[in-house]
Amino acid sequence: MDIWLASRRGVVTCFDVKSRAELCSVDVAHPIDALVRGGGSVWVAGDRALTAVDAASGVVASTEAVAGRASALVIAGGEPVVLSTGRRPALTWPESGRSLRVGAQSQALAAGYGALWVACQRRPAVVERRDPATGEVVAAVEVHRDPQAIWCAHGSVWVATDGPGGVDEIDPATDSVTATVEVPRQPTAVREAFGALWVAHGAEPRLTRVDPDSLEVVASIRVGAGSFGIGVAGGDLWLTQAIASRVCVVDPNRNGVRARFDWDEPFAIG
Repeated sequence: MDIWLASRRGVVTCFDVKSRAELCSVDVAHPIDALVRGGGSVWVAGDRALTAVDAASGVVASTEAVAGRASALVIAGGEPVVLSTGRRPALTWPESGRSLRVGAQSQALAAGYGALWVACQRRPAVVERRDPATGEVVAAVEVHRDPQAIWCAHGSVWVATDGPGGVDEIDPATDSVTATVEVPRQPTAVREAFGALWVAHGAEPRLTRVDPDSLEVVASIRVGAGSFGIGVAGGDLWLTQAIASRVCVVDPNRNGVRARFDWDEPFAIG
């Protein structure tokens, strides 16, 4: 089993999960801010570029232009979709050559329940539900201030916000916030795995575990500050900590750190 890590400086590396040995490393020649796996490829997006790396051979298969600098990347309908920021924020479907302007301060992107979900930090903050085929807004759900990350799982859309720290639960059946879970400040990533929600934080040295049924924080794991990405492989959680140039591997069965190892500026993971 393997897992892929990307550094902002433009290097994508495949690791063996058990030994944590490098299997291959690829320089994609552009900064990387987002990574997703799908269709036998590892997709990485950054400054005006989206690159596909063949997951089996570790060879760059294609590089395509996108608008601005990518902040998020998902696979929807079998095709990569890039959310880019800058002076002209946009959603881009590079394979089909489509691009659609989105609102200023659009920050995070998720795909699920037949929709694209775009978190926007404007005031008031909203999560836009968009048609995955056209990109048009179907609904706008007001959420707490400064949404930072978003994930679709367990029948809901989960939005990590920084105003104050919390995770809003959106019901996709009604397009409304049904609950909010308080978590430490500056959340940077949220995802579901092993029957729980996991929230990483930039300032706080902890990984927060939330029960998605009871909506209670059930564990707070000391992992070190500056976690930016959460990956899942081999029964563990892998956290990227770019500032410390470190990867932290967490055992969800005992809610504790299994291992740490150094790697140059890890940021995106999948």
